[in-house]
Amino acid sequence: MSIDDVPVRSMQYGASEFSSSQQNMTELLDGSFGELWVFDGQAGDRVEIIMRATSFDAYLILWFGTPFGEVIAVDDDSYAGTDALIAIQLPYTGPYVIAAAAANGPEHSGGYRISVKLLE
Repeated sequence: MSIDDVPVRSMQYGASEFSSSQQNMTELLDGSFGELWVFDGQAGDRVEIIMRATSFDAYLILWFGTPFGEVIAVDDDSYAGTDALIAIQLPYTGPYVIAAAAANGPEHSGGYRISVKLLE
């Protein structure tokens, strides 16, 4: 799947996916690299996005609309240790794009788990 010719992987609420940051890497605006995920959200939804990695410092970016669209949230170490957490009430209805990246650069990579959960 791609959005604006940028490869993305699809997710939905309740999903938990394992991936390797070596796969499907996209260059981000700051010159770093990450794997992109997309999910559909509704304005007012409260969501929790968690990225857990054992071999690198997890880093998340959440955009609305398209890859490199409006930045909604960014996180480096809000979860346990060097894992990343974004907990937010979504401001808009439509597609949200997540960048799963390494805060300490693309040379630090490996497997990671990412999840998107709709909170009550």
